[in-house]
Amino acid sequence: MIDLRGLRAMVGGATQGIGWAAACKLAELGGTVVLLGRDEAALARRVAELPRSDGQTHRYLCQDFSDPEALAEKAAAHLAEFGDCTILVNSR
Repeated sequence: MIDLRGLRAMVGGATQGIGWAAACKLAELGGTVVLLGRDEAALARRVAELPRSDGQTHRYLCQDFSDPEALAEKAAAHLAEFGDCTILVNSR
């Protein structure tokens, strides 16, 4: 089995479908996950549902992909505060 403990992943489109499935699997494998999407209520609900097999502190980032400049700024600020991500899943 793959061990993702100590790695961070950012998953776009993470509140449903493939994005949600990917986020769950990454968390299940020990990764710390940042959910990315545009529905803050859904993100807050989903981040609470993620597996925490290794005591991970999962987070979310609420931003619509239709504004790439705002997305880049918000993601950069998040990464500066919480650290880099080594895995990126773009499922939007």
